[in-house]
Amino acid sequence: MASIDFDAVDFFTDPALIPDPYPYYEHVRGKCPVHRHGQHDVALVTGFEEGVAIYGDQEHFSSVNAVNGPLPPLPFVPDRADIGAQLDAHRADLPMAGLLVTLDPPDHARLRAFVVQFFTPARLRANESAMRGVADRLIDEFADAGEVDIMRGYGVPFAGLVIADLLGVPQEDRAWFRAMFGSRPRLDQAADRATYNPLAFLDDKFTDYMVERRARPRDDVLSEIANAVLSDGSRPRLDQVVAVATFLFGAGQDTTAKLLTSAMRILAEDPALQAQVRADRSLIPDFIEETLRFEGPVKTSSRLVRSAVTIGGTALPAGSHVALLNGAMNRDPRKFDDPDVFRLGRPKVREHLAFGRGPHTCLGAQLARNEIRVSLGRLLDRMADIRISETHHGPAGARDYRHEPGYVLRGMRRMHLCFTPLPGA
Repeated sequence: MASIDFDAVDFFTDPALIPDPYPYYEHVRGKCPVHRHGQHDVALVTGFEEGVAIYGDQEHFSSVNAVNGPLPPLPFVPDRADIGAQLDAHRADLPMAGLLVTLDPPDHARLRAFVVQFFTPARLRANESAMRGVADRLIDEFADAGEVDIMRGYGVPFAGLVIADLLGVPQEDRAWFRAMFGSRPRLDQAADRATYNPLAFLDDKFTDYMVERRARPRDDVLSEIANAVLSDGSRPRLDQVVAVATFLFGAGQDTTAKLLTSAMRILAEDPALQAQVRADRSLIPDFIEETLRFEGPVKTSSRLVRSAVTIGGTALPAGSHVALLNGAMNRDPRKFDDPDVFRLGRPKVREHLAFGRGPHTCLGAQLARNEIRVSLGRLLDRMADIRISETHHGPAGARDYRHEPGYVLRGMRRMHLCFTPLPGA
């Protein structure tokens, strides 16, 4: 990493930053917590306070580019003072502009209010029994072998099957969804980011579900979505309820699987920490929060400057992009002491920005926390002496970890673990 010229490297396209971006983050923070990047008309945000300010400011910052960031370029030449009118005229030309995460006021507030009712605390608590059942069924598949790729053998299918249970996806379709989520291309790997929607493959299935639930409602969330009534008394169009259902089903699966994989890697690399958490399960919630801070799955959230503004001493013209580097902001030493050290019991750790902040705070944050908490509990119950597979990843001090390419998400492609099965757990 020391041989990389950080001033010349392109954060968005250079694969050299994929394995370990944190030294680069420190280099950029040393220049300015909001630093204008040399390419793509973008500012990189590494400062915690500056990030919080941007997340909460919907007047100056649009979320229309939240997923793609500065790639691909805008379909118009921006007015450097204010692009409000241009954005309204061209919003439909921007990729994934209709998703909840890319909407701006007032559309965002209306749709979020509609969606949030399906993530009530009571519903999430009721779903935990199903989570434990999913966890045990998946662990049964590899427990006797004493080894597993925790990403593909557990994390990916677990996240998919849990949300399938929560929504009421028919049992007979779940094998198909499991196969699709294990093989579909990721956004960062798409040939054409301008047109690729990673959830588009769900449309046909969920259109069928919505039509069927409108004709014959069941006691499940899909029926509630299909037959919902908006606050003004109107009934959403079919394509609108399909969009909500596919978003709820697909949006958080990849990030949850990556978060669980990072958590298991941290435990497997530190036997003393693993023993501590195994002995006192009340530590699991704090362990999850520190994992989110230390190695969260969202690498970059983006905003488009709607009207010219100055943040962190840096002038941002309208039409320029802002890349909120979550991993960098969560290791800002002005906010967290010794930020590059994983510290269980860190004060105010829940203030991290792994789930964003402000009006666009991740709707599935509590679901993700519950999924990781239940998973860690069952994995520790049924697996002793969890360790990194040296056959796949090399010895301690010389690990070979392969991370997914791209600038949007951070996570490993595979994470092979060895363990001793615990009988009767």
